Amino acid sequence: MVVQFAIGGAFLPFLSLHFRDQRLDFKQIGWIYFTASLISATMPLLWGIVADRFLRVDRLLLVLHLLGAAAIFLLSLEDTFSGLLLAYGFWSATSWPSGALFNAFCYHSLASPEKQYGKLRMWGSVGWMLPSLPVWLWLSLQGNKDVHFVLWLAAAVEAGFLFLAFILPAAPSESGLPAGAGESRGQAEGWSEGEGEALPFKAAFFRLLSQPGFLVLLFIAFLMYWSHTVNFYYSPVYLEQCGLPRQWIGPQQSLGVALEVMTFSSLPWALRRFGYLGSLSLGCGAMLLRQLIFVFSQDTRLLVASSLLSGVSVVLYLTPLSLAIDEIAGRKVRASAQTLLLIAGPGFGSMASHLVSGMLADQPRFGLAAVFLSAALTALLSIGLMPFGLVGFLERRRSRPEAVKSGL
Repeated sequence: MVVQFAIGGAFLPFLSLHFRDQRLDFKQIGWIYFTASLISATMPLLWGIVADRFLRVDRLLLVLHLLGAAAIFLLSLEDTFSGLLLAYGFWSATSWPSGALFNAFCYHSLASPEKQYGKLRMWGSVGWMLPSLPVWLWLSLQGNKDVHFVLWLAAAVEAGFLFLAFILPAAPSESGLPAGAGESRGQAEGWSEGEGEALPFKAAFFRLLSQPGFLVLLFIAFLMYWSHTVNFYYSPVYLEQCGLPRQWIGPQQSLGVALEVMTFSSLPWALRRFGYLGSLSLGCGAMLLRQLIFVFSQDTRLLVASSLLSGVSVVLYLTPLSLAIDEIAGRKVRASAQTLLLIAGPGFGSMASHLVSGMLADQPRFGLAAVFLSAALTALLSIGLMPFGLVGFLERRRSRPEAVKSGL
């Protein structure tokens, strides 16, 4: 989990700045991110088929990370729009699928995901922060602001996954299938081993759609990933425009991530205290406030402090939404549910966000303020839709005495 997140923490906070250094306008940057999101929305199913027929999930993760390291290295060599688009698209084809595979693998391996995953995910936040110190030192000591170093660092970290692949537990195979086929087929077809016959992906898909509120939750994921995408990819550029030195971009983002680390362990308490509806609404509200601050303020101290709101949103929105969808789906179709969440959020949500944001930011009369305003509106709409998305989930919870007793 540490290495999985350290890769992105090394270079993603600086990627938009790197693209601007290569003299790309916001519309071109938006198209690069749009293409990458389109790839992210389609590749998980393809890699699931590969895992089903050729590789165990833990071995597939190794292959994906090696390809990802090569993609980041190619990204560091390119300086044209087409070259940067192809290189970053190549990385996206390996990165998001590996995250989906890793999450589903963790959910299957944990005895109680709703209680244990928060603590495990906390180490991902630690991994995200780790590269901030060497990047800060490099940018502080060198005379210019060139960020190629962060790409080389990310490629090295991703290549380092090779050494961890051999200590990962083997993919579970409780269904009588050949070693490694069970978990990977679950990724591709949406069923969980050891619980009866395999459920084909089409059947799993329609089973999920029949769950009350599931489509609304996917739409909320679409809206909130729109907002989170703006926050993540366009905030660094705005912060530099407002006067924050480039070497502090990583540490300011780590401020919010540090809050994630401190609060992930309290996620079970938050779910008991506020329930899924309250926790998710608070997470959306934190992102709404963060976006409004970026719309109306250019005070770097306030902008940096608002990074804490990003940490609150990750803890109280992103992780609980994944857990809620996992519980709605049940073990037989949980992998399909996580795949659909990935497609709706990081896939289509990010695509729409980048397409609109690139066009808005490239218009002098609009600029980045309009981009953050669009993200505030999607967060606000998410809050309004949350009760409708969780209606079926909450009804099932009330029908379970142990859930009522625990306050969930």
